[in-house]
Amino acid sequence: MSVRSRAAPGTAGQAPPGEPLAQRSAPSARHRRSWWVGVAAAVVAGLVLFLCYWRLSQTAVVNSDGASNALQAWDMLHGNLLLHGWKLSDVSFYTTELPQYMLLESVLGVSAGVVHVAGAMTYTLVVVLAALLAKGHATGRAGLIRAAITAGIMLAPQPGNGIYTLILSPDHVGTVVPVLVAWLILDRARPRWYVPVIIGALLAWALVADVLVLYIAVVPLALVCAIRVYQEAVQQRRPWASQWYPISLGAAALVSVGAAHLLAVVLRAAGGYQVRPVNGSFATPAALTSHTWLVMESVLELFGADFFGQPFQSGAAVEAVLHLAGVALAAWAVWIGARRFWRDRDLVPALLVAGVLINLAAYLLSTRVVDIRSAREIAAVLPF
Repeated sequence: MSVRSRAAPGTAGQAPPGEPLAQRSAPSARHRRSWWVGVAAAVVAGLVLFLCYWRLSQTAVVNSDGASNALQAWDMLHGNLLLHGWKLSDVSFYTTELPQYMLLESVLGVSAGVVHVAGAMTYTLVVVLAALLAKGHATGRAGLIRAAITAGIMLAPQPGNGIYTLILSPDHVGTVVPVLVAWLILDRARPRWYVPVIIGALLAWALVADVLVLYIAVVPLALVCAIRVYQEAVQQRRPWASQWYPISLGAAALVSVGAAHLLAVVLRAAGGYQVRPVNGSFATPAALTSHTWLVMESVLELFGADFFGQPFQSGAAVEAVLHLAGVALAAWAVWIGARRFWRDRDLVPALLVAGVLINLAAYLLSTRVVDIRSAREIAAVLPF
């Protein structure tokens, strides 16, 4: 018997007989008003953040990377949708930032200002999506606190290299947007057959633009789902049919790789752009020591806490030291997530922890660690 059928009149959302209609509808009306107030507040906060990040982005100079992306989008806007004749870097941004640039240039025209507007827009989206994902299913004060902690940690990029990495030219930080959208869908949606289809399509779409998706999303999703299925079907001896959802999600992650490769082949066969192969290899053992320090400083820079080289008692040094609290909170969260990895059945925290650790490990062990600006390679660590 359902709870509702056992409940007394008025205890399951049903007003007692004789209660005025206006009084009975008051809770739902209040709920609707609070929902709209929350939406309006989020829109206003997002607009304020965008304006602040736009101003911060203008403190950095647009380089040839951003200019090239702006020209690619302008060419696409004027009919060359496949970018015929273009030879791009190892990250094409073809399905992520380039459509965004096309939209902006259709209104603003082509100029360096588009790079600043797009950078501010992208980082605003990352902050808002990360805050929504942190909120989870919590409501009221608990949900607000969760979202506020995440937004607070990400709120103020560090002047200089931090702004260059996070809110200027298209880079890996924009790749995080479709991944966060995918994890939000996974967090909010009920297990249905179409959820793995949507997740796989989002990952394939983003993977066409940036191979980093393989490390921060595809491998974590396939790994976490495989572990969950093993725990339930093998260790707990539950029916394999009961594990259709994680099996489908893991399969969607693998299929997304093939789908992205197929789409890239089709684009090239149709005369589209060419992409330079990823230039990287495993680092030598002798390089790991210097890499370790650069990885540490890269993480501090992403969190606005890079105090190395700052003069004592300067405003930049004081601000960086204050941001160390955000680094500590994030490290604590990753530690808790790692400890609960094997017993927590919630997929999203496990995906975020796996994404952080795999991204950091790949960065540390590769030759992509060159200088502090290489922090862009682990941009996903900040919102995750």
